[in-house]
Parts: sequence; C-alpha cells; structure tokens
Amino acid sequence: MLKNVLRLFAFAGFALAAAIPMTASAAGGGGGGGLTGITVSIGSPINLQNKLLVSVPVTVTCTGQLPNAFGFGEVDVVIEQANGKSVATGVGGFLLADCPTSPQTVIVLVTPISYGYAPAVPFHGGKAIAFAGASACDAIEYYCIGGSVGPQPVHI
Repeated sequence: MLKNVLRLFAFAGFALAAAIPMTASAAGGGGGGGLTGITVSIGSPINLQNKLLVSVPVTVTCTGQLPNAFGFGEVDVVIEQANGKSVATGVGGFLLADCPTSPQTVIVLVTPISYGYAPAVPFHGGKAIAFAGASACDAIEYYCIGGSVGPQPVHI
C-alpha cells in the first residue's frame, strides 16, 4: 500500500512538472501568448549497466520561444519494469542549458529508487515502460513551457 501511495506522489509530481503550458510568476504576471510547448520523444538504444543504471536518449525541441531570456529547464525520465513479483522503478533528470529550437538529444541516466524501507528493485534486460517530460522557464517572469510522452513501451 505504501509503495503504491509513494508511486502515485512521484508520478503526480512528474505530470505536474510536464504540464503544457504552465505559468507562474513571483510578480503575479506570467504568460506570453502563442507558446506551444516542447516536443519530447524517447529514442533508442536504451542501455542497462550493472542492473542499476539505465541510459535513455531523449530528444527535445522547443516549438516556441520563451517571452524572456531562458532561465532554467530540465528533462526527466521515469522507467518501470516488472521484476518477478516486484516492480523496478527508476527516475533520472538532465538539466538543460537552453530551450533548443532544433531537435536536441540528451542522455538521461535513470537509477532505481526505493520506497520507504523497501530496497530498490534492480532492472534487467527486457521490456519496460517509460515516461519522459521536459520543461523550460524564462528568467524574468518564470513563464514555463513543457511537454511529455508516455507511457511508452521500451526495451532495455
């Protein structure tokens, strides 16, 4: 039960971070019409090392410009894989240096996570499910755009 509740919180936070478009501003403003978000796709090959590190290529493209200078952004990946009677769940992130207007592929490193006192379940070669999301925010109004893909079947 605790495992399911924690998984729900992890995915709810991930989904919220990938909302298209989202706005927030410390000054109460925000916005900038016409922004369409970020396209996100999961590529291949997805590689597994030592059952604990999964390398996932993710391609992101900003389909519009931020209203002000780029401030911060990231790409996040979640992988789930059946492992016996357990489910291996891993997360990873990559910080963006800008909001790329042409396709940019980054490698996101995903490691298994544990829930409460239960140890992390390792990955194995085979079928899995992946989710990926990206967001980028401007440096002045904190206007953010984002996009996501998944659940998507993948092979590790």
